[in-house]
Amino acid sequence: MFQTAKNRIEDKRKNTFYGWYLVPVFGAVMLVATTPLFHAMGIWAVAMERAFGWNRTQLSLALSFTRVEGGILGPIEGYLVDRFGTKRMVLIGMIIMGFGWLVFSQINHLLVFYFSYLVIALGQGLGSWLALNTMMNNWFVRRRSFAMGLSNALARFGSLFFVPLLAWLVDPDFLDRPGWSLTAFILGIVTILLAFPLTSFLRNKPEDYGLLPDGDTEEDVQSQLNEAHSALNDSANTFDGEDNFPEEEPFDLAEDQDVELSTEAQMAHQIRGNFPSFLAAMELSDFDLYPCLSKTSILVNFTVSFHFFHL
Repeated sequence: MFQTAKNRIEDKRKNTFYGWYLVPVFGAVMLVATTPLFHAMGIWAVAMERAFGWNRTQLSLALSFTRVEGGILGPIEGYLVDRFGTKRMVLIGMIIMGFGWLVFSQINHLLVFYFSYLVIALGQGLGSWLALNTMMNNWFVRRRSFAMGLSNALARFGSLFFVPLLAWLVDPDFLDRPGWSLTAFILGIVTILLAFPLTSFLRNKPEDYGLLPDGDTEEDVQSQLNEAHSALNDSANTFDGEDNFPEEEPFDLAEDQDVELSTEAQMAHQIRGNFPSFLAAMELSDFDLYPCLSKTSILVNFTVSFHFFHL
């Protein structure tokens, strides 16, 4: 009986699509890459202020530099991920991050603080968000949103415990605790050591291993194609001829009561109604306004979060 149960477990593991094993690895890499750098920014800021007396403006420039760096290097990072694959880029990125934390642990000047933060951000950009999402896009199609959402949820759940741990370790009010320097040094060593086992689980594309996205088989893909072809034929048969297609009314997203708009989309439509002449002169549509407002909301969120560290 025991042997039969064991065989069932082994068969179940064999039948599990490997893409689902990538989900917790995604979460672990994102936890190590983003939590100490971004979510714990206020913790490091308090420690730097206490240790060196730097003001809030000087400290906030570090985060600003990382955002500028990310914007400039984004296309280059995308090219490198396409060129070398997720597995290699995550390994390189985590090693660079680990080196950056080692430099961070030796800070003795404001410029060293900026340099170390830029190095950590460079490693984070190369080996986390873009590379991992590219991998998940390769492994999932029909269940892509669920897989990516679950991966990010695991990283955020880990941050729920990781940030308080870092705060406890770094807290400058308690001299018997490790402090910012030793914590950063340990973080650098752990990041480098974790880089190798974590990346050993990563796989760039399912096709490289004789698999298809979502764990589908060739029969599943052919069945989906047949269903799509059948649906297309049914739709075509509903019209008498080429010239008898019904005229479509212009689609106004803001006037469609069945569509739930995001806050940014609602603001974009409201701004267009209040400033039609200006926006017409600038040739800006709702579609152009939406990303601008979205990025502005992210900027405000970062700014408010950072300035909470004094409270």
